[in-house]
Amino acid sequence: MSFYSKSLLVFSLLNLSFQANALTVQHTNTMFGMGGNCVAIMSLHSRQEIRQLDMNIIVQDATGKKLETHDIEVEEIGASHATDSRDEFLEGEYICQDKLSLVVTRAVGIMNDQKVDLLRDKLVELSDFKPMPIRLKTKSEAKSKP
Repeated sequence: MSFYSKSLLVFSLLNLSFQANALTVQHTNTMFGMGGNCVAIMSLHSRQEIRQLDMNIIVQDATGKKLETHDIEVEEIGASHATDSRDEFLEGEYICQDKLSLVVTRAVGIMNDQKVDLLRDKLVELSDFKPMPIRLKTKSEAKSKP
């Protein structure tokens, strides 16, 4: 195999590995927002440029009942290190309820000057974030532990 062929093969494999997860979606936090509404923070990450990203997310209760629908529109993500991550906010009446789930029903954007259905092409990765518990050290712990 020639040097050119090997280089082309390596480039092709690297390109496929980057496309394997063009967009990572993660729910990172939920908190009270302005006006008493709850806000779910969705972190989006991409190592590839995606323009005109259009996403739809459904909020469901534990029984699967649709409570809310949210549209997220992102002009550009992943064009550089400065734009490879961004937070989007889902604000709504039901967001702070227990046992909710989020369902991504649409993720379409422009990659390499072509419109791409990221869900259909399996280019969306979901990252199930597990927050660490935070607590304050008590006085009794302070005396017994350094």
